[in-house]
Amino acid sequence: MKTRERAAAPLLEMIISITVLAFAGVVALGVFLSARFTQTMSQDKVNAMYKVQNAIEMVKADDEMTELSAFYDEKWQECDEVSAVFVLRVSGESSDGLFGGKAECHRIEKYPFIKDNDGSLCTIEFAARRAS
Repeated sequence: MKTRERAAAPLLEMIISITVLAFAGVVALGVFLSARFTQTMSQDKVNAMYKVQNAIEMVKADDEMTELSAFYDEKWQECDEVSAVFVLRVSGESSDGLFGGKAECHRIEKYPFIKDNDGSLCTIEFAARRAS
C-alpha cells in the first residue's frame, strides 16, 4: 500500500506544477498582448493629433468651411467610410472673423485587451482667427 501512495505523490506534484506554469503563461500572454495594443494605441494617438491639427488648419484657412469629416484606414491613409478604421470630425461656427469649434478623432472599434478605452484618440476644442 505504501508504494502506491509514494508513487502517486510525484505525479500529483507534476500536475500541480504544470497547472501553475499554465496559469502563469496565460497571465504573461495577457500582459504581452495588453502591452502590444497599448503601444499601437500610443502610435495612433500621435497620428491622430497630427491629422486633427492639419484638419483644423484646413478649416481655419477656408472662410466657407465650417465642418470637415475624414476617414482613414489602419495605415492612416484616407479611405471611404465603409473600410474606415478611424474617423476624424471637425465642426464649429464662425462669427466676427473668429472660428471656434471642436475637432475629434476616434477609432471605430475599441482596442482589445485595454480596459477603459472608448476608442477616443484626440479631442481638441479650439478658437482661432480666420485667414484674411
